[in-house]
Amino acid sequence: MNIIYFDYIEGYGINANVGIEWDFYGSFDDLVKECLYQFKSDFLLAPTTAKSGKFISYGEFYHGG
Repeated sequence: MNIIYFDYIEGYGINANVGIEWDFYGSFDDLVKECLYQFKSDFLLAPTTAKSGKFISYGEFYHGG
């Protein structure tokens, strides 16, 4: 799984760490397209503003695991 960190800047676009360096993307769609090209479906987008803490996966949330 590839974790892609990104930062949305209002009025500017998105900076994201896809690969080695941070790059600019004009829209969220552009970022997703680049990630799909580079990693197929093996990626997770993580905003740099997310708070740390215990992570509950979608499977645990929906299935009570």
